[in-house]
Amino acid sequence: MGTVKIERNNTLDFLRLMSAVFVILHHSYPLTGNNSLLSALGAVAVSTFFVISGYLISQSWFSDPTPSRFLWKRALRIVPGLVAVVIFTIIIIGPVNTSYPVREYFVNINTWKYLETIFIFIQPPSLPGVFTSNPYPIDVNSSLWTIPLEFRMYILLCIIGAIGLLKDKKVLLSIVVLSCLMYFNNVLSNIWTLNVFIRALESIGISGYLYPLISNGIPSGYPAYNILFFIGTLFYLYKGRIKFNCWIALGAFIGLLVANVSDNSYFLIALLICLPYLVLYIGQLPVRQLCNVGDKYGDYSYGLYIYAFPVQQTIAHFMPKISPIQMFALSLPATFILAFISWWFIEKKALSLKKIDPTKYLIIHSQRLEIGQE
Repeated sequence: MGTVKIERNNTLDFLRLMSAVFVILHHSYPLTGNNSLLSALGAVAVSTFFVISGYLISQSWFSDPTPSRFLWKRALRIVPGLVAVVIFTIIIIGPVNTSYPVREYFVNINTWKYLETIFIFIQPPSLPGVFTSNPYPIDVNSSLWTIPLEFRMYILLCIIGAIGLLKDKKVLLSIVVLSCLMYFNNVLSNIWTLNVFIRALESIGISGYLYPLISNGIPSGYPAYNILFFIGTLFYLYKGRIKFNCWIALGAFIGLLVANVSDNSYFLIALLICLPYLVLYIGQLPVRQLCNVGDKYGDYSYGLYIYAFPVQQTIAHFMPKISPIQMFALSLPATFILAFISWWFIEKKALSLKKIDPTKYLIIHSQRLEIGQE
């Protein structure tokens, strides 16, 4: 048994990579017109992203708690890859799959409205005539809906950190516990004691501050990804006090399995209670071959996640009778090629700029402009 302290040598990169692969496998069912047999796997995979992100982003904040530099680093990790996939989708995916003549496609104003996706608080729209006859019609890249949500979590963490709330662990712990109880009440509305408790919170005005954390852009019936992010943050804050134990991790795994076969409401709750411990337990295991795969070979998880959906939709467009397993077998290597290019030629190069202090840069630039005007 050891404390929850994830050292530099960890398997978190591998977990993120496998989560991206599992999302592709999960999407292979609905995108081929089949009922998803792996919806729970998809929920676990995306939830894993948010737990790991909450842990690592908190680590990033404490290593350099300057809001401008923190947000600059976060933008460098998200935006360049997002810009690339949006442009790729407009210029390559759209013309190949649209039912419009190519010239009409490019002069259509809705084609260029898709550029709004680059502004990470806007949900991705459709493209003219693209994927309209697919088994899962019109959606161009549904995976991108989680990107605005995650970036909002970065901003919220930055605000909480900047006003000093992260210095008192109990404050964030209280916020997360209350948010979990309110979420439990949403999915288990027949629990009388929870209803009474939530009404009490509403009567004193606390619930209004917590609702953005609970339902910020998340559709009903989905996991509470934002709460999972901050549970990951709590694991970082309490890393010296929480103990890792293989039997507890096994119990968490069994809890997820039992909840999954019983009821979706219980599964959503089990994701909050069981998954974070299980993910971070696996993340700290000293499996030499799986440690730091992102540093050794490249961090392809983000590229796999953002490129897979339009690649799979393109395959479904040209092969409408394809089975889910065939879809997975074809789309995974095709997406990996794009993820490889994205990492080595876009994401990694962008991250080389993270040592730049944007505040200092703007000050120096403004001073130069003033000198030039004189």
